[in-house]
Amino acid sequence: ILNLHGTYERESSWVFTHSDLSSLWKSSGYKEFLQSVFINRVVIFAGITADDIAIRNHLEALRDADIKVGGHFWITDRKDKASDEWAELN
Repeated sequence: ILNLHGTYERESSWVFTHSDLSSLWKSSGYKEFLQSVFINRVVIFAGITADDIAIRNHLEALRDADIKVGGHFWITDRKDKASDEWAELN
C-alpha cells in the first residue's frame, strides 16, 4: 500500500498544497519510483480520482513518451464522462 498524500499518523507526510506537491515533483527519486511502479505493477487507486494532479502528470508523461504502463484500476464514485475518458486513455 502506497500513501501518496501521506498517512494520518504522520502529519509531516501530508500533501495538501500545490507547494507540497511541487516539492515532491522536484525529487528524481520520487518520480523514478512512481514510474517504476506504474510500469511494472498493476495499481489499484483508492481515495484518489483518476485525474488527480498528483498522479495525472506522471501517467501522462509516460503515455507521451510512448511507455506502456499496463492496467490500473480506480475505486471511485465518480461517474462523469470526462473522468471515464481520461482513465481509459491513461
